[in-house]
Amino acid sequence: MDKKELRKAAEGDRAETCLEYVTVSEQSTRDAIAVRAARAKLIEQTCLKLTDQLTVIHGQAQILSEKLPAGLREDLLRIRNAVKKGMEFNKRVLEAAHDCQREVEPT
Repeated sequence: MDKKELRKAAEGDRAETCLEYVTVSEQSTRDAIAVRAARAKLIEQTCLKLTDQLTVIHGQAQILSEKLPAGLREDLLRIRNAVKKGMEFNKRVLEAAHDCQREVEPT
């Protein structure tokens, strides 16, 4: 039912048809919002777990770099730099998830 048909139904004897249309439409919107909110929450949880793992890797690389010869320290420095980049990307994804959560929060 398009807007034109909806308007005609509202003016005529078919008001219940309009009500059914609006109710279904609103329910579909609420369902879509609930799915988006759940997806944003899952992304947030995944990002937080990934941050934990990256922090452990970064810390272990730091500890090892203090114990190993200079040649191996350079390799660990590359690992640490890669972890830092991963954390930056993860932070951007987490911020996007928070933006989604704010968009679907009731006002």
